[in-house]
Amino acid sequence: MAELLLTGGEAGWVKFRHDRVQQAALSALQPAELDDLRITLARRLAGQAIHELAAAEQYLAAEPMRISISPNSNGRNQVTIASA
Repeated sequence: MAELLLTGGEAGWVKFRHDRVQQAALSALQPAELDDLRITLARRLAGQAIHELAAAEQYLAAEPMRISISPNSNGRNQVTIASA
């Protein structure tokens, strides 16, 4: 499997070597598993300001979900997710 992935060393990133490999891996997941994966990714990304847009894309891709966004005390938005 390692030959299918690229890693960013100290930066800690991991990505698929090719888009088709990513598509094949994701197509093997059941819809609920894919939603769980997207929510996990979104939560990890949301903790870093530079990745908030990527986090939002993952939250929005996970269906069916109810998402609410409200400002919190430190001036950033708080995202709350509930299953539909």
